[in-house]
Amino acid sequence: MARVAHDLPMNWSVQEFLERFQTTLVLAPPLWHDTGRRLAEIQAIGLTRNQVIEELKNLKPTSHHRGPEPDDAEPASLSALHIFKHPLEGTSIFVYVKIALKVHPNKKSVLIAKIWSFKQWS
Repeated sequence: MARVAHDLPMNWSVQEFLERFQTTLVLAPPLWHDTGRRLAEIQAIGLTRNQVIEELKNLKPTSHHRGPEPDDAEPASLSALHIFKHPLEGTSIFVYVKIALKVHPNKKSVLIAKIWSFKQWS
């Protein structure tokens, strides 16, 4: 039982979270929370979805701003939000990300990256 608790995202170090998050980005396309709003955010800073994914692959533990924090929009979720302040072309981007559990139609559950927010730091 202790091993299961250790494997939950709330218990990971920032380094461990980033390693797992960035690995999930390579293995499968990420989920986007509230896709319409996220697309507006990334268009406002002049990026495509693929460029955002490349930026997420470059997140560093030193840019970690806060977290893990409970996900108020998905309180039943066992995963937590991590917030990063990521430098981008002379400005900073406010990045909320998490690792979510996704159940596929074949009933297998997999971990997948979820982008909660990606917008200019204000």
